[in-house]
Amino acid sequence: MSQVFSMVGCFLTASLVNFHAMRNTLANMWHPVKGVVISDLGENRFLFKFYHEVDINRVINGAP
Repeated sequence: MSQVFSMVGCFLTASLVNFHAMRNTLANMWHPVKGVVISDLGENRFLFKFYHEVDINRVINGAP
């Protein structure tokens, strides 16, 4: 079974976030090695699941 590296994030805006546009934009910017799954948790919070430690570390360390 493969490991999953997860984090919860939010956008600090009063506007609604277009989930599909945000998901596609971040996935294109991050270029994860083994992919990312982004789920809407509601209230402007999102769950990001990465499948390789390199991917989550790159995001945590300031990748776009």
